[in-house]
Amino acid sequence: MGILILLAAVLAAAESPQFQVGTIDGQTVAGAMVGLTDQELTLDSSGARRTFKLSDVRSLGRVDPAPSHPGGRAVDTAPKPDKTQVWLEMLDGSRLSCTRYEATKGVAHLKLLAGSTLDVPTKFIAQVEFPPPDAQPAAWPELPKDPGGDLIVVRKKEGTDLVEGVAGDVSAETVQFNVDGENVPVKLAKVAGLVYYHPPEAAPLPVAACAIFDAAGWQLKAKSVALAEGQLRVTTTFGPVVTRPLDSIRSIDFSAGRLVYLSDLPAASVDWTPALDFGKENDTLARFYQPHRDKSLDGGPLRLGNKTYAKGLALSCRTRLLFKIADQGKRLQATAGIDDAVRDLGRVELTISGDGRKLYNGKLTGRDKPVDLDLDVADVKKLEIVVDFADGIDAGNYLDLCDARIVK
Repeated sequence: MGILILLAAVLAAAESPQFQVGTIDGQTVAGAMVGLTDQELTLDSSGARRTFKLSDVRSLGRVDPAPSHPGGRAVDTAPKPDKTQVWLEMLDGSRLSCTRYEATKGVAHLKLLAGSTLDVPTKFIAQVEFPPPDAQPAAWPELPKDPGGDLIVVRKKEGTDLVEGVAGDVSAETVQFNVDGENVPVKLAKVAGLVYYHPPEAAPLPVAACAIFDAAGWQLKAKSVALAEGQLRVTTTFGPVVTRPLDSIRSIDFSAGRLVYLSDLPAASVDWTPALDFGKENDTLARFYQPHRDKSLDGGPLRLGNKTYAKGLALSCRTRLLFKIADQGKRLQATAGIDDAVRDLGRVELTISGDGRKLYNGKLTGRDKPVDLDLDVADVKKLEIVVDFADGIDAGNYLDLCDARIVK
């Protein structure tokens, strides 16, 4: 009986959507998602359960268990645009659709594709795009950078027109729009979109714990997310709780609001100094030896200690990087070492400073194990990373800072 129960569980997991977890330290594990709370995520991987602390998870992506790809591959579930749907963009960048949009007294009433309804205060909505009656989308005019009120985009025989005023109630037939104190009912069929005005002093939405992307083209910023009865229960940053089918989920980014990778931050300055003066060749060499983001200096993946990393920086000797990181987070974490491709020869000295104060200094060689860094940068405004020669010849001096991130 025990064997039959186990077999049934394995078969059920195999039929469930398959996901791949990517952790902050570079692990990847694929399986069926069987549990998700605000603290933990659990996968069933070939009958064995793996539980991860959500604080250690970077991403969750749908995989396609196609026979030709035994390990699974990322699914490309980009949706085909549905011309019959109304699309909303929220102030936090969330994007969702509905089959009907109406609004009364500052509250938008949405009818979703599955027939359920959702109420959202218009103060959280950035803009609404209405479907064209002839299935031909109209190009919007360029929106002003600093509008003084709401905007309505009106369809005309040739293109569209933009009018500033105050948006009122929206019904299935008309949009009430006030222009210079006069209320003008505009037929909904002529409206390409609404852009709601939000004063600069308006309170921001809560920081998102994750961002969810699904096959219908939805993008939801969430305060929390949980698995309940095979559905993903999403508590949005703009208020309502939304339920999405698990098999529609394309990916979830758990790094949103929790960490930022150095390879995703623009550098305030980048300097590389050649050991010898090569004259006119300096520009070519500088391009070759410049810091590489999310790949090694030879263009391949970042590898330390026989482990591959998706995120990080590859730095050659005599490189100086400066980042402005004020308010980005409290800890700088990374795994540092000589890239596996040149481990036997590599020798560098790594110095990391915050606002001129030395946070780390050490010599790293290809014979050493990679070093895990965890530095306090809570009050640091400018972060400087310097890679220089250590003892020995100038050969293979290529440092990888893998999964280099600032954690909030």
